[in-house]
Amino acid sequence: MRKVLVSLVMISALLVSSIGSTMAVWTHKEEILGNTITTGQIEIVLQGLTSGEIDKPLNITGLFPGEWSKWGRVEVKNAVNSTPVKVYFYVENVVGDACSKVNIELKMDQVGQDQHNQQQHEHSLYSGLLSNVTGDVKRVELTGDHSTLDVNHLLALKQKVQLDNSADDTFQNKTCTWTEVFKAETSHVEHDD
Repeated sequence: MRKVLVSLVMISALLVSSIGSTMAVWTHKEEILGNTITTGQIEIVLQGLTSGEIDKPLNITGLFPGEWSKWGRVEVKNAVNSTPVKVYFYVENVVGDACSKVNIELKMDQVGQDQHNQQQHEHSLYSGLLSNVTGDVKRVELTGDHSTLDVNHLLALKQKVQLDNSADDTFQNKTCTWTEVFKAETSHVEHDD
């Protein structure tokens, strides 16, 4: 028993000395001070609102079923202090009894060209009911799937509206108002790990 007791005392002494030796650690550190980031910003500017056949915002009166308005035009410019962005269009604050019968057509337009001589360069971005582009979740991408609007560049669009052919007598003397939203977002950027 005495040998067991001596062995336990020896083991305890070894444990205490090994614990004590692990606590005596020397250290030194260096620091890199002043790490800072500054976030960027995106900014688009709407211009050219008077460069179409009619001015923007649209203010059309006396539309009849099947009749289209003239073209309004807007240019979306990506500001110089921005970054390449994707641009989207949607409407909100859609109010009025005629809204369920309003169609909207949105086409890409050429920048800096005579509007009457551009039909060969146009392509349709959206044509259909106003209600189908109401809200951010129903937005239409204007820049294309694999494209962005570069810094200090323009995206020119033209737009017209129609009272749908199906608007019956109950739609006489009714109105529809809405807000157009042009939204810019940074495109997804992948980083190396």
